[in-house]
Amino acid sequence: MPAEKKKRASLGRIFLTYLRIARRYPWSGILVFLCYGIGVIMGDILLKYYYKLIFDRIAGVDPHQIAWMDLKPLFLMVVFFIITFNLFFRIADFCIVYLQSNMMRELQNYALEKLQRHSYNFFVGSFTGGLVAKVKRFTRAFETIHDKLVFNFWFTGLNLIGVFIVLLITIPFLAWFFALWCVAYLVVTTLFVRYRMRYDLLEAEADSAVTGQLADIITNILNLKVFTSGKRELQHFAGYTQNEYKARTRAWYLGNSFYALQATAMGILEIVGIYTTLHLWLDGKITAGTVILVQTYFTTVSMKIWEIGRALGDTFKALSDAEEMVSILELPLEVQDPAVPKKSRMKKGHIAFKKSSFGYSTQKNVFDAFTLDIPAGQRVGIVGHSGAGKSTLFKLLLRFLDVTGGSITVDGQDIRTVTQDDLRTCMSYVPQDPILFHRSLLENIAYARAGATPEEVMEAARRAHAHDFIESLPAGYDTLVGERGVKLSGGERQRIAIARATLKNAPILLLDEATSSLDSLSEKYVQEQLAELMRGRTTLAIAHRISTIRQMDRILVMDKGAITEDGTHDELLTKNGTYASLWMHQSQGFLTEE
Repeated sequence: MPAEKKKRASLGRIFLTYLRIARRYPWSGILVFLCYGIGVIMGDILLKYYYKLIFDRIAGVDPHQIAWMDLKPLFLMVVFFIITFNLFFRIADFCIVYLQSNMMRELQNYALEKLQRHSYNFFVGSFTGGLVAKVKRFTRAFETIHDKLVFNFWFTGLNLIGVFIVLLITIPFLAWFFALWCVAYLVVTTLFVRYRMRYDLLEAEADSAVTGQLADIITNILNLKVFTSGKRELQHFAGYTQNEYKARTRAWYLGNSFYALQATAMGILEIVGIYTTLHLWLDGKITAGTVILVQTYFTTVSMKIWEIGRALGDTFKALSDAEEMVSILELPLEVQDPAVPKKSRMKKGHIAFKKSSFGYSTQKNVFDAFTLDIPAGQRVGIVGHSGAGKSTLFKLLLRFLDVTGGSITVDGQDIRTVTQDDLRTCMSYVPQDPILFHRSLLENIAYARAGATPEEVMEAARRAHAHDFIESLPAGYDTLVGERGVKLSGGERQRIAIARATLKNAPILLLDEATSSLDSLSEKYVQEQLAELMRGRTTLAIAHRISTIRQMDRILVMDKGAITEDGTHDELLTKNGTYASLWMHQSQGFLTEE
């Protein structure tokens, strides 16, 4: 299922996804809230209250009438609160760094682990750049959400509770007004931010689209230059950035409207607070220190509440960013491993398609009750025009896709009863356009078999006729090949892919036009090695150049998902059918589409 058609994840699912990883670090998570909480109570509530007591003690009194011993206990309590809240804050600072740095590492690993379970078809239908952007936003969103939860919601919540308790003791009427004001403010803020979230989601989607398009253009920079399409691509890209601009400004303007509402609410709180305390002081019901304390509290609360509004906006924005990735992570897998996989018995390579059916859409099948039996060790060439189903045959055998009817077995074992990794362990695959990691040549070849020694890698390269060109490079086997292997020619990449298959040494060999990018001399050498590599292995080779498969034990001609001819090269020529026509009409060794 393409990513664009995903079902949206709920906020609960997003939080559960983060909590699933956070449970691995319980003590650091608890200490963050506990230590910061103690620090807030000490520094923002109790410390200010003791400043109020000191002010009441010295206000309107001649300094000569007060002894230091009268002020010393209050002073010592202030010192205690200052030292304590700073100590707890510093402990919490180290805890939050430990927690968040580990969490972000774990989340990136988790996202990749989940992503790679999706089928090959999923990645074909998704922008690479868009997926990378979603993983990064998913990780950064946790940092934002956790920061807001701790430094805004937790800090502010403790402040509000503390201020309410102090006001309840000193000015009950003001305490209840303050409580009602807080409830009304938070309800309105939550409703507004939830309303804005839909626009934050649109902004996040527009950002992903821009990232995906940018990555696609940069990946195809050669086409852009060859076809002089720079201006066209700029115009095309500008359409996406314009959509992002509209989505962004819409979300931001909504934010500005809310900030105006916030400012009004803050003003009401502070005006009511100063009005009430001044009248109570005039009536002799409270001290001057209480007037200052209430205004200090309300000023602090106004700042915290103002930050709450922004924090809610930032939190929902982060949730919007995370939602894209969580939705992908929760997509049902197109190709799944069995709940209780069986142990693989695939050692020889006997392949059988048994009345197998498959279609990319519900309207039309590529295969209908397709049947094919390939004994172990048989070399089979497959020819046919584009759309005949050759590549789909390979994808089904590799379980990049699953049959919708019938079955595929290897050595009598249904390939759906073992894990995908176990299945692919018994197969070596050389695609038409091999893609390499931006790593050294040694690492790229060794990728075929974990634990392969440098000597084994070099031997595989020699057998694939790749050793000489590798040794001629300045860094030899340590040469970095560039992204997707762009520093190598097509023929060189193909020989590296063949070296991989040689090193893997699997009983089944799948060749998808494996020599298509080689020059004539290299092709001659590689064909000789492929002949040796195929010996004793079940081999399926897709070919557009019939000369490369004429020595196969058996050749299949495919058309519209069916086998129309089956036999050796000589037998098929004798039949004077489709294969003979293809042989006669191939142009310079390649099949023509006529």
